Order: sequence, then structure tokens, then C-alpha cells
Amino acid sequence: MAFDFPNSPTVGQVVTTPGGQQYQWDAVKWGPPTAVTAAQMGNVGRNLIHNPYFNVQQRGTGNWTTVGYTADRWYLSFITTGGAVNAAINTLAASTAGNAFADEAAQYIFSIVATAGTGAGDATLFTQRIENVRRLSGKTITVSFWAWAASAGLRMGVELQQNFGTGGSPSTTVSGIGSQSFALVSGTPQRFTATINMPSVSSATFGTTAGSDYSVLGFWVSAGSSNTGRSGGVGQQSGNFFIWGVQLEIGSAATPLEKIDPGEDLRRCQRFYQTGNFNLFGQAGAANAILAQQTTFIAPMRAVPTMATTSRTDTNIGSFSLQPAFQGYALSLNSTASGQTGTYGAWTATADL
Repeated sequence: MAFDFPNSPTVGQVVTTPGGQQYQWDAVKWGPPTAVTAAQMGNVGRNLIHNPYFNVQQRGTGNWTTVGYTADRWYLSFITTGGAVNAAINTLAASTAGNAFADEAAQYIFSIVATAGTGAGDATLFTQRIENVRRLSGKTITVSFWAWAASAGLRMGVELQQNFGTGGSPSTTVSGIGSQSFALVSGTPQRFTATINMPSVSSATFGTTAGSDYSVLGFWVSAGSSNTGRSGGVGQQSGNFFIWGVQLEIGSAATPLEKIDPGEDLRRCQRFYQTGNFNLFGQAGAANAILAQQTTFIAPMRAVPTMATTSRTDTNIGSFSLQPAFQGYALSLNSTASGQTGTYGAWTATADL
């Protein structure tokens, strides 16, 4: 398919063709990128984004129409006057995946349908919070992603933020870092690249809650006039936007999309959110007999999670207690009388930032 190089490239700028081939501008000509090393080509954790292909779907596949987490680790932010949003994970046909991306890893895409509102403060974006804001402090980073739209004339904005945590009196969140937007092609996925210099956090005041600070990568699809700077000027937009293969790495050039093992990608997501089932039954000899068990999480969690139960069915119990920790949880209950006693159901554990 046709591809046009930028008219006014900067020295060191890297572009990627629709087929995945990369070229770098050396001030005279386009050629193979010189900044890509053998280590950067490997699957060594250079991509700091979790669930970049939207394969991990512990919360389902949508549709999501309100503020909150959607695909694992991806958060939908939505403020509007009169607008609407509808996000989902869509399945790609094998032929579509092969033709559009030339990449066998493309199986699912994230779709967000935005209906423009009328408020100056309107904001429709989806984000991922990257643990430990110091991790990117003072560094040059490169964000790359595949995106397109269902209709012509739409743009997608990219923004970085720095959040200094909770508790005490932390510094104000720094927003609008490296904000810019990209013109999307109707029906044709393209890989876009943004190289951004992150500010140093050396003079920031951090919150007193340990582990609560983070950086944020955000993708804007609609914005009111008050958010022009943060969104890269995408404006109020209505349309269907698609994204896949998000990568954020330290360095000034985009490297090929990292392909970590699917099990490792799931484990990274389960550190922030996971689900499971509980089943505890026994024979109580009298009222107020106690039954208890301890269960280990599939993966240790980032922090002590908040747990909730669904579809719980109790038999002869007077009290139910679920006590979480980093590594797992303790379940206990007592009987109301002698006889068969127990409970079963499902649980969720959330330690998202």
C-alpha cells in the first residue's frame, strides 16, 4: 500500500511503513534505524505497557459505557455534556489481521465509539497508569501504536502525565507532557510514533502512601476547548476509533513491537487485578462452629487488594469474612446451627493504581 515519508523530518526521527518496515532520517537520507540494538530487538521487557494487544480480558470484552477499567490495565476516562462513549474489544478475522498488520500477534483490537458533547471541559480518552513515576523521570521515551478510524477526518491525541501519589500533600499532577495528535486513515491501520522528553521528578513532593505514584499514557479521541493543549488539539469528535499494539519504551527510536509470552502478559496484569472462585464446605457440630481456609493468589498483587464477591451462595452460615493480603486471602465463616455448612461463589481482587 502507498506510504509517504514526512515532509520535514527531524534528525533521528523514525517512521514505520504500514508493513512494519522502519526508516530513520540522518539529516540527508532515510535509512535503517541506527539506534536499534540487538537487545532492543529481543523480548526483554522493553515495552512498559501491559496488555498492549488487548489479549488479556479478565473483565470481559465490553461494551463499556462509563468511567472505569475496561481491557486489563486500560482505564476509560469520560467527562461530557451531551456526549457518549462505547468501548469494546473486537476480534479480528485471521485474514484481516494478516493483511492489515502483517503481524500474527494481532487477534484483538480496542474499539472506542465517541459521540461528541458540547462542553468546554469535555474529555474522552483511555489511559494506562505505569507504576513508579521515577521510572521515566528525565528520560526520553518513545510511544508507538497502530491506529485507524472507521471514517475520514478523525485524529487521535497522545499525552503523558506524572502523578505523585496520595496521602499528605503531594505535588500537583503534571499533565500535557508531549501532547500531540495524529491524523487517522479510514479503514487502514498505520503505526504512529511519538518521541517525548519526560520532566525530572527530582524536585517533586511525593504522597505518603507507598507505591501510589505513577506515570500515565493517554490516548484522546474527543476534547472540549479547555483540553486543547492536553489532547493535541483533537477537538470535539464523533466516530469509531481503533488501536492495537501499543508500545512505550525508553529511548529515542521506536523498535519493533515486543512479543512477550502470553502467560507473562497475563501475570503482569494479574498483579493489578485477578478473579477466581471460592468453595468452602464442612460439617458443623453445633451453632457458631468456624470453618476457615487460606488461598494463594495466582500472582502476588501490587498492593493489598480490595476484594468483592459475586454469585455467592450460602448454606447455614451466620457470618462471612474475606481478608486479603499481598499473596492471597483468608476466608472464614461460622454456622448458624449444626449440619452441612458452607459457601461458594466468585471473587475479584483489585490493586489497580
